[in-house]
Amino acid sequence: MKKREPKPEPEAKKPLYMKSASEVGAGAVVEEMVEEDTELLELRARRMAMLKKKQEKTHELKKEGHGIYRDITEKDFLPEVTQTQFSLVHFYHEKFQRCQIMHDKLGAISKRVVQVKFMKIVAEEAPFFADKLGITVLPCIILFNNGVGVDKIQGFEGLSHGDDFPAVRLEAR
Repeated sequence: MKKREPKPEPEAKKPLYMKSASEVGAGAVVEEMVEEDTELLELRARRMAMLKKKQEKTHELKKEGHGIYRDITEKDFLPEVTQTQFSLVHFYHEKFQRCQIMHDKLGAISKRVVQVKFMKIVAEEAPFFADKLGITVLPCIILFNNGVGVDKIQGFEGLSHGDDFPAVRLEAR
């Protein structure tokens, strides 16, 4: 009787991570991944350039007085309003409680919305502009676009029926 030789055991399967690219036929997949990586790197570079440009613009605006809420005088009014694209001026009275509420809201917003220059002026100290701009109720906020008034809020008109309203409602306006 012939002795049977044992059958050779089948070769154990290699885990995928141990196989070469040629064994899995991944040449095309690898090329595709490299192309995708290149596209992602290009996209990332473009996005980084955009963010850098935006940061530089923000820095320039802050040097021009944006990002803060500050007092101006009547003689500063025209140069401040006409030399920037977007500016907001709050006409107020120092002893009015509602003007103080508006100060608090505008101070918080000015730090977030750097594209707009936020300023305040005592209405009694700027009678010429208060008259020309038709200010009859305080607080009064006027938004200017290149020196032209484009929006006006007198009192808390459209913001609230009382003294309490969220700053985002004013910001959205």
